[in-house]
Amino acid sequence: MRCQDQSAREAHRKQEREQRVEALRKEFPEADHMVGCLVEIGKPVNFAMAGEDDDKGLLKDTLPKLNRHVPCLHPVAAAPWPDAEKAGLKPFEYSDIRCEDVHGAAPSVS
Repeated sequence: MRCQDQSAREAHRKQEREQRVEALRKEFPEADHMVGCLVEIGKPVNFAMAGEDDDKGLLKDTLPKLNRHVPCLHPVAAAPWPDAEKAGLKPFEYSDIRCEDVHGAAPSVS
């Protein structure tokens, strides 16, 4: 019985993955030359808590086949300026964005 449940779950996950690949193909049709495609996704823990698969691997597998270079970013959460210093986080040039987030995002867009 347990084996059947696992097989059913795997079949369901495969079907969901195929549907997501098809949705990506519709949203990002194949380009005639390599173009950038910056994607912001949640962190793996967010997917795990929701009982879902992390889409990073799917994006990294699918989009290059469509001539899309795809760096993936985690969302940048703005920390309030006063709280950033208090928490030991350095704000970027007097903004609400942390230096750590800017340094993490910069390689993806350069």
